[in-house]
Amino acid sequence: MTTALAFDQIQGNVTPGLRKNYQALMLLRFPAGEAARAWLRELAPSVTSASEVQAFVKRLKESGAGDAEVRAWHTKWVNIGVSWAGLETLGAPGIGSFPEDFQVGLRQRAALVADDETIGNWEVGGTSETEAHVLVVLAADDEDDLNAEIERQRALIRTHGLTELKTYCGAELGGELRGHEHFGYRDGISQPDKEPAAVAPAWGEFILGYPNEAGQQAPGPDWARNGSYAVFRRLRQDVAGFRRTMEAQASKANRGLTPEQLGAKLVGRWTTGAKLGDPATEKVAPEWPGDDAARVTPEDFANDPTGERFPLVAHIRKANPRDPEARSHRLIRRGIPFGAPLAPGRDDDGNERGLLFLAYQASLANQFEHIQRNWLNNVKFPTPQTGRDPLVGQPGGLNEVVVPLKGGPASIALGQFVTMTGGGYFFSPSIQALTQLANSGEARTREGTMADQYSRLGQFIFKEDPYNWRAQLGTPERPLPENLDIAPEVKKTGMGKKHDAMDPFDSEYTPDDPQYWQGGLFWNLGDKSVRISKAVRIEYEYKDKSGKPVRKGLVIGFEGAGGGD
Repeated sequence: MTTALAFDQIQGNVTPGLRKNYQALMLLRFPAGEAARAWLRELAPSVTSASEVQAFVKRLKESGAGDAEVRAWHTKWVNIGVSWAGLETLGAPGIGSFPEDFQVGLRQRAALVADDETIGNWEVGGTSETEAHVLVVLAADDEDDLNAEIERQRALIRTHGLTELKTYCGAELGGELRGHEHFGYRDGISQPDKEPAAVAPAWGEFILGYPNEAGQQAPGPDWARNGSYAVFRRLRQDVAGFRRTMEAQASKANRGLTPEQLGAKLVGRWTTGAKLGDPATEKVAPEWPGDDAARVTPEDFANDPTGERFPLVAHIRKANPRDPEARSHRLIRRGIPFGAPLAPGRDDDGNERGLLFLAYQASLANQFEHIQRNWLNNVKFPTPQTGRDPLVGQPGGLNEVVVPLKGGPASIALGQFVTMTGGGYFFSPSIQALTQLANSGEARTREGTMADQYSRLGQFIFKEDPYNWRAQLGTPERPLPENLDIAPEVKKTGMGKKHDAMDPFDSEYTPDDPQYWQGGLFWNLGDKSVRISKAVRIEYEYKDKSGKPVRKGLVIGFEGAGGGD
C-alpha cells in the first residue's frame, strides 16, 4: 500500500474508518430522480472524507483529550453508499461499465453466498420493494449527538420524499462490549489498511482507480475513481446457543478442554484478541498484547500446516488463509455490533443482537463473494475434511469439524450461530463524484451525459473548427460519440506505449488511430503527475525538411468526471 491516495476525495469510513462510540446505519429508497438529486445536493457537503478523519485523529493524539473533552467537540460524521439502482435513479452516467455483481445486487446473488435460505425473513433487501437505494453511515462520540444527526437526516428525508426503510443503531468502541463482538471476541483485528506497507495488499484491491495486486484497475466509469464497493449484511447472533455448544462439546471431547479453550480454537484467537500460543501449555487467555503482537502472520500458518496451533477450521484461518493468493481477496471491515450483550451465565433472553457487517473492496465477486463462497461456506477448504466456518458459515444444519487437541483430534458438532437477516451492495463514491452525481440530471439535459460536460472544450474545438485547421488539411469530420463513457471508438486503455507520459505529444498518427482517450492517462507536468480523465486529439500536418508530409496530433487532456488528483 505504497500508492499515494487522494484522502480528500475518499470517504472516511473506507479508510481510516469512522471509529466512534456511537454509530447508525440508515437504509433509504429514492423517489423520482430530481428529488433524489436534490437530497444528494443538500447532503453531499456534510459527507466526511478520509483527510477529515485523519485530521481528527491527529488532533486527538496531540491534545491528549479524555472522553469528556472529546464529546464536547460534538464531532459528527456522515458517509454514504448508493446501490446500482440508486445510481440509475440519480441519472449517473456510464453505469453500464460497472461489473455485473454490483449491477445485479446482493438479493439476486444471494444463492452464490448461501444467503438465499433466509431471504424470506430479511428485514431489508429481500424483495425489490425493500432493496435500499442508499446506505447512510453516521458516527458520533456522544449518543445525543448521534440522535441529533439521525433527526437531521430524517428531516432531509421528509423534505425530499425519500423512504426510510430501516435505521440500525450500534456501538463500535463504547458500551459494555468495548471493541468485542457478541460472542465475546475482540473484533477489528488484521485490517489490511492498518498493516505495514510491506505486507499490506495494494490499494487497488479496495479503492477504484489504483493498481491492484495484479497491476490492474477495477472496471467502472471515470467518476468512480476513489470510490469503493460496500457490502452490508445484518447478521443475527445466537449467543446463548454458541455458549451452550461450547460447554457441551468441550465436555464431550473428553480432553480436559474448557469451553473457553474450545472457543479460542474455533475462532483462532482468545477472547482478549491475543493469538493462540503453545496448544500444550496455554490454558487461559493472555491479556491483549497490542496490534503488532496480536497480528497473525503468513509464517504462523505456514509453520502450522496440520492446524495443531491454529486449527484449519478456525474462523481466522478460513476467513484469511494468509497465503500469497489471499492478498487479492481481503476486505476492509467496518462492522459494528447491535443489541445489548447477553450477560455471562444467562440463557437466551429473547432479545436480538448481532453484527451490522460492513466491508469495503474493489471487487464484490473476487473479495466478499469469494471469501463467503469459496472459503467460509466451503467444507473442503483448506482441506477436504475441514467443514464450514464455525462462526459465520452458511447455511444451517449440522457442521461436523475436527479440532486437533492434546491427546488426539476431537470431532466437534456445531450448529448455525449466525443468521443473515438483510443487506445490500452499495458503491461509496468520492467526495467530488457525489457533487457530480447530485447534478448529473442537469448535465444530461444540457449535453447528453455528465461525463460529456468535461469534454465541452474538446467538442467545441473539434466541431466548430475555430482555427480552420480541418478546412486547411482537408481532414474528414469524425463526429464525437454521443456518450464518451460507452462509445466503442473510445480508447479505454490509456495512452499506450506510443504515448509516453513524459512526452505525450511526440507520435505520428494514422487516420485509424483513436481520436479520443478515456481513463488511465497520467501526464507529468513539471514535478507533478496529473491524472487526465479524457483527451481529444486534434490532427495537423506539415512538411519536413525533405518535403515529406508528416501527420501529427495535438492531444488536449481534461480533468473532471473522475479525473485529476
